[in-house]
Amino acid sequence: MKEKPDRREKRRRPSLLLSILLVFCIFGTIVYAISRRLSREMSTAAIQNLSESLDLIECTIEAILVNEAEFQELIAQDLARMENPEEYILAYEKNHMMARISLIPAGETEGISSTGEPFTEEGLDFTAGGTVAGMQVSQSYLNYMGTWAYTMKCPVERQGQEIGTLYVEYIYDTIDKSLPNGFYGKQASLYIMDAESERFVLKPKGMGQRSAGHLNLDDFYRANDIGDAGIQADVEESLEGGKDILFYHDIRGDRALIYMWSVNDGTIFLVGYVPVEAIQQEGKTVNQNLFIVVAAMLAAFFLCVLLYYLNWRQQDKVRKEREEERAVHNEQLTQALQGETGWNRNTVLTYLTRMEAKGLVFIEKEGYPRLYRAALSREDCQAQARDSFLRSVYRGATGDLVAAFLKEKPISGEEREALRRLLEEMEV
Repeated sequence: MKEKPDRREKRRRPSLLLSILLVFCIFGTIVYAISRRLSREMSTAAIQNLSESLDLIECTIEAILVNEAEFQELIAQDLARMENPEEYILAYEKNHMMARISLIPAGETEGISSTGEPFTEEGLDFTAGGTVAGMQVSQSYLNYMGTWAYTMKCPVERQGQEIGTLYVEYIYDTIDKSLPNGFYGKQASLYIMDAESERFVLKPKGMGQRSAGHLNLDDFYRANDIGDAGIQADVEESLEGGKDILFYHDIRGDRALIYMWSVNDGTIFLVGYVPVEAIQQEGKTVNQNLFIVVAAMLAAFFLCVLLYYLNWRQQDKVRKEREEERAVHNEQLTQALQGETGWNRNTVLTYLTRMEAKGLVFIEKEGYPRLYRAALSREDCQAQARDSFLRSVYRGATGDLVAAFLKEKPISGEEREALRRLLEEMEV
């Protein structure tokens, strides 16, 4: 009877452990799903960040072009106020921004350059270079120093009359100095390409993992194994329309995001790629932090399981010891009563339990072995037995009980004398 709760407890403990494991499995699944979702969202956000970085570079280059155009406009105004503009041209000294300036007087095809050499517009193509602040910009070319450059031209007007055309040659290295020193941990590759000739005119410092550059767009295709005709057609369409384009491609076995970003209405393009791993780095960092948290929680969980198991073993050991003590105690109790009653162990325990319910026996159930003691003294038990017998047999008539005893068994003279004294004391 007493062992059934213990068996239920044994069955309850493994089920509790399985419930805990199930909860942590569900929690782990939720965390994994969240990490995957965060990774995708961070990848999307990283692509957005790449677009913003390219927009920033685009704005920087366009701001440089506008500043150059505004400065050239100021030079043209100075020339217009001078009596001898040629002297100003010859006195100009080359600086980090302008390689040379030239002036062709109105109505003529040849002018003078700051290098002292004659200057003509021959070799400069202004048909595809676009404009900056209203000034025409030539197609990119290699200048006399072997550096990629471009030329802007603007009219020189005096009192509303054009007296000549000012040509200023700018080099792309000036742009390089104003660009950031790499992005995405210097893993992003970047080139500046002239849209008309599709020639790469600049590779900014710190951009990309390799120092070697490419000559043109075809060279970029070959080096990165971009042979898909559909992709090349999309690129040509973006170049013609001056639109931005992004597409994924495997570069030397690594997944990368290739970009071609329009600058100055598509006259030049930012061309390059970023490894997808670099784009996803932020998402991976978040995932790593999540996994660290999960690992710490799992470690704490397994520690709790270990402590639970050790505690369960200790409690099981104590329970077994108590059961052994209880068995020994019950055996001792059975042996003590078996000589008089002949009852077995279960009968003895049942009888004692019923006596406890009647208030005759008190059982101390805390601790082992259990202690059994009489709830009433011997005298109280005798008094209750007599009273019960008197009420049930003689209906409470004490005299009838005494008379019946005296008739069946005569008493001695001493007992008669003791009975007389008892009666006299009762009368008193």
